[in-house]
Amino acid sequence: MAQNFINGILIPEDGEPRRVALETDGRGLMGDALSRLVGGCFDTLPIVIPGVDLWVNDDGTSEFGPNRAIYATRAMEERGYLSQIDYRHVPAEGELYTILHGPIVALGFDPDGGASVSLTEEQAETVTEYFTETSPAGSGLLENLRLRLGLPSFAADPTDTSDPTGIATSSDVVTPSMKGL
Repeated sequence: MAQNFINGILIPEDGEPRRVALETDGRGLMGDALSRLVGGCFDTLPIVIPGVDLWVNDDGTSEFGPNRAIYATRAMEERGYLSQIDYRHVPAEGELYTILHGPIVALGFDPDGGASVSLTEEQAETVTEYFTETSPAGSGLLENLRLRLGLPSFAADPTDTSDPTGIATSSDVVTPSMKGL
């Protein structure tokens, strides 16, 4: 008998990762639930965390804002995964690999059966840690801005903790609330 739910982690555009249960149909498939969470048709990125698939909207770049930056792992570098930013080089471990847009759903993957499964507790902890420490909320937007401004990736300069726009730390910026509006 197929389980009624697959447990995963939702990584929303504007918040912290949270646990979700995707309802499955009578055959153990969860396509409808996954489609609702990512906002439409979906695709997977299976290479960031071993045994975990990251599901995203397959048209997310045009339908959603940048969510999270994905940085190359040692395994990605060793296997020669091509940068999804410039499609010209293999990024070194820790270098920006791609930017995911829209909501992301992390699910476990069963290599023997070729199907999505619930995350183990260890996988859930790894996903949560990755998307709160390595690639926190706003990392996709930050890396997107850096690319547009021609600045190096945050991962390329981990000592740079300043706001790349200078807005957050500038006392010269006047916002409407400061004008009494």
